[in-house]
Amino acid sequence: QYYDTAAFGTLKTTRTDASVDFNWGTAIPSGTAITNADTFSVAWSGQIEPEFSQLYTFHVTSDDGARLWVNDQLVVARTFAAAPAEMRGQVSLKAGQRANIRLEYIEQTGNASVRLEWSCASRARTSKRASAF
Repeated sequence: QYYDTAAFGTLKTTRTDASVDFNWGTAIPSGTAITNADTFSVAWSGQIEPEFSQLYTFHVTSDDGARLWVNDQLVVARTFAAAPAEMRGQVSLKAGQRANIRLEYIEQTGNASVRLEWSCASRARTSKRASAF
């Protein structure tokens, strides 16, 4: 869900993204009907299905703010950043048991980028195993 304000106010577009890996720079996200390259927000929700029963690390790299919930547990939160930065949070997941994910991104000013990845002891860092983002 793509919103025209940084406060998730005016919904402009709903679409399915296969993964979250965007670098919009100072441009408006294409195909979203957003009118301002600054002060927009995006909320992705979906699921991942872990291959292993292990502790998973979720990596969110964003410019500006982002919050990530895994199975309704807040694992990453940063309300603002002036430059791209990586945040990490960990959650134990069970193999074959889908985990709900919600990622909120907030663009305040300047460049806009966001990336979600995850890893565990048996799997290298990836962003390609999401379903229904």
